[in-house]
Amino acid sequence: MSGNPPGGDPGALRRLAEEQIARSGGESKVPPADMARVVHELKVHQIELEMQNEELREARDELEANVELFVGLYEFAPVAYFSVTADGMVRRLNFMGASLLGKGRVLVMGCSFTQFVSPPNRRKFDEFLTDVFADKTIEPCEVMLLRDGQAPVVVRLTGSLAPDGQVCRIAAMDVTEQRRVEEAAGEKNEDLDRIFNLSKDLMGTATMDGQLIRLNPAFQEQLGYTQQDLKGRAFMDFVHPEDREATRSAVLELRAGRDVIDFVNRQLCHDGSYRWLEWRVTPFRGQFICALGRDITGRKMAEEALQRAQDELELRVQRRTTQLEERTSQLRALASMLTLAEERERRRIARLIHDHLQQMLVAALLNLGLLKTKFPKGAEAADLEMIEQILRDSLETTRSLTTELSPAVLHQCGLAAALKWLRSWCMEKYGLEVAVDAKDGIDPSMDVSVTLFLCVRELLFNIVKHSGVGSAALRMWQSEPGGQLKIEVRDEGSGFDPELVRAREGITGGFGLFNIRERLEILGGGLETESKLGGGSRFTLWVPVCNTTPVPEITALGGSRVMKAMDALPPETAQAVASLAGDSSSRKIRLVVADDHVSVREGLVRIFQSEVDFEVVGQATNGREALQQARQLRPDFVIMDLNMPRMDGLEATAAICGELPDVRVLGLSTHADEAHCAAMVRAGAMDLLHKNSSASALVAFLRMRASKPDRPDT
Repeated sequence: MSGNPPGGDPGALRRLAEEQIARSGGESKVPPADMARVVHELKVHQIELEMQNEELREARDELEANVELFVGLYEFAPVAYFSVTADGMVRRLNFMGASLLGKGRVLVMGCSFTQFVSPPNRRKFDEFLTDVFADKTIEPCEVMLLRDGQAPVVVRLTGSLAPDGQVCRIAAMDVTEQRRVEEAAGEKNEDLDRIFNLSKDLMGTATMDGQLIRLNPAFQEQLGYTQQDLKGRAFMDFVHPEDREATRSAVLELRAGRDVIDFVNRQLCHDGSYRWLEWRVTPFRGQFICALGRDITGRKMAEEALQRAQDELELRVQRRTTQLEERTSQLRALASMLTLAEERERRRIARLIHDHLQQMLVAALLNLGLLKTKFPKGAEAADLEMIEQILRDSLETTRSLTTELSPAVLHQCGLAAALKWLRSWCMEKYGLEVAVDAKDGIDPSMDVSVTLFLCVRELLFNIVKHSGVGSAALRMWQSEPGGQLKIEVRDEGSGFDPELVRAREGITGGFGLFNIRERLEILGGGLETESKLGGGSRFTLWVPVCNTTPVPEITALGGSRVMKAMDALPPETAQAVASLAGDSSSRKIRLVVADDHVSVREGLVRIFQSEVDFEVVGQATNGREALQQARQLRPDFVIMDLNMPRMDGLEATAAICGELPDVRVLGLSTHADEAHCAAMVRAGAMDLLHKNSSASALVAFLRMRASKPDRPDT
């Protein structure tokens, strides 16, 4: 036997076998050997049938699972499915279909699908349904579905006829949001097209290799080309030759991945002219270039005109600056000349007073001293004493006047010595105690020294006038060799508001600070002011200076103190001391008297000649003559005036003491202050005495020195 059992049912096979046996008479006429073979085949076939039955059961289980899966996919699919008859009645639908229509499935089944279609779309739906049942190939149909209490939706319908031809299967997809987006995009595109066509700026697209594709009307308005003239042409064909390299580089950057590129070039117009355009370009989908261009020709022309005007203005400013610098330099020179001229005039007046009036007073004092020796007692002696005091007071007044006009110490000893002298002057004149820290060795030019001295004196006067204190501090230093010379004047007084004073400068004077600042600025320096009400004040003056010459600091001898002590003695006692000193030696003291004023020189000569132990061996009218006579006569002493023509007393003293160690020099001056005294001692003199010293004290001092053969230790 062979073949499969009909229908795969073992019971049917059994029935067929029994029927065959009955037709054969109930008994088999098959030989026993054949019967055994048939039995074996039947057993094998039975096993095959059992295996086929097992496969059929597995296929049935898989089919049931697939049916369940299909039902699940159908019911819960994100697409709405409907089974609709030819008259539009809904026979079956899934959950999405019910959700799309806004009703439960039970309420929809048996209803006409057409009633959910909006009236304007019903004819379209009927035609779609007719075409589906006609088994035609049709395009999807879009209709609007109306829902109770909910917003309508737009759906896209696709349909196919069922195998039995009784119903058609319709798939409905909600495309409401998609259509809304498309409508919005369409509106935007319309807006963009409107902007594209109405824009005054040039807008266009091109391929990545620069072939023009689409251009707005502004190209024709501004460059004169029509769309047909430009479409398909290369963008580079219209770029000015000088700008092509830069434009090509910009495009290469765009191809390399830059999102936006800005550049400027000149574009060829239809009439052959060029216009400046400012471009901003960006890639689109990696295949196109979108470009926006703006005509900046007017701006470029304005910039060029502005640049020309700016260049011309800069040239004018440079010229004016040069002129201003020249005039500033001239102003500084004139101001310096004015300062020096003012100081020279002050010195001239001071010199006139010193060289004439003071010397006449000194000569009168010297002669009066000789006259007093003739009337040692009585009414005449008292009158002579009174006249001598009047002359001394007059000499002191003239000395103060010349000092205020032009302190000789500034010109003869330098700025540091002048500031130290200013300390005693402030104490003597105003009672202001000034602590001075001025380093020697700082020696600026004379115009700088004069200006700084006057400014410091003005500041100290301001402290006396406004601060309400009786002390101040003064410090002078140099920041570095050849750097800035600085002077600080400080007090702990009432202070002031610098801003308020600065606002008044030049109007009400501003404590003299305006004048001080102007003088310093002319020298290339300045004034820094720090102050607050109740917190004192600090003023820092600074000027640029050149190299300085160090000057060693030295202290004066005590001779001036000896002279002051002898001046304080009564005349009889001083004469007794002088007489006792005169008796100590029988050898005469040889003198050379050097003074450029005849009356003073002659008065000194008469004083010394009246003494038996003094001998005037020479007279000199200037320092050079004093040096020559010292060389020739080898005197014991040279009486040296400090201020003389041709060679002053300081220079002559230094020459004599350096060349002739046995000759001693005694200085005489109406400016016998500490600074001048230190300068004379530094030059080698024994001391510097005041010319208003009494004749007896002067004689006694020389006798005292003559009794010591060795030069005193300086």
